Amino acid sequence: MLVGEGYVCFEESKGFRVQQLSKAAMQDTIRVRAELEALAFEWAVSRSNLDWRSKIVAAHYALSEVEDQMIKDSHNTVLEWDARNREFHMMISANCGSQKLIDLIEQQYDQSRRFRLMAHADSRSETSRMRWVRKSGEEHKALKDAVLAGDVKAGRDILRKHITKAPLHAVSGAADDSQDIQSNQEIQSRA
Repeated sequence: MLVGEGYVCFEESKGFRVQQLSKAAMQDTIRVRAELEALAFEWAVSRSNLDWRSKIVAAHYALSEVEDQMIKDSHNTVLEWDARNREFHMMISANCGSQKLIDLIEQQYDQSRRFRLMAHADSRSETSRMRWVRKSGEEHKALKDAVLAGDVKAGRDILRKHITKAPLHAVSGAADDSQDIQSNQEIQSRA
């Protein structure tokens, strides 16, 4: 299961090891997630109804409460924020009418979790981290507003920008592909 989800890899005669993060893998995961969520947004808005819009408002309210807490105590609320963030994003997708699309989004969301958490744990200043939290909160509000207005273009654009900007903070913690290749060659030469 962990191999299939890209968290560990198997090497013949060596066994399993944790998959090293790479910028290319991170960018690919994030780009795919952004495109899938943008598609789901379009489909969900086309099926919009009062119940779904009400659930979006409720999920956004819960998320915004945690975002407010993060500004005061980011380290102790990051996991709750990640759970509320997931709930909000998945609630948007929930109305798309395709369980297959929802499953793909859930998979990409879960695979990108380590990048979000790395971005939050980045050693940047607290001021920079709080700016990131505030900006994320503004984008979540804009997404909620796009749902309520039925504005597909705005929602898709906001989602793409929102999802792809978040992991940029984590790039410094991920190796580039040449380092991955070099590390794999060093492991093989030691065996």
